[in-house]
Amino acid sequence: MPPATVSVIGRCEILKDAETKRWFYPALAAALIPRNQQRQAGFVKMLDSPRRVVMCVIPERLITFDGRKMGVLGEV
Repeated sequence: MPPATVSVIGRCEILKDAETKRWFYPALAAALIPRNQQRQAGFVKMLDSPRRVVMCVIPERLITFDGRKMGVLGEV
């Protein structure tokens, strides 16, 4: 896999309320661990910790780096 990164610059809202966490954690788990409800439930349980927050970033600018375009793979 070639070296690649993306940086996101934007405005961020920190969400701490229980209602957001109740819908977001299961949605994130379903997206990351499809077709395995048992693992999803474990992931949601792990996420649900007292000081955890949800960060909602509204992107204003993306900065990307693709090592293939810089000739990095040809030098390795």
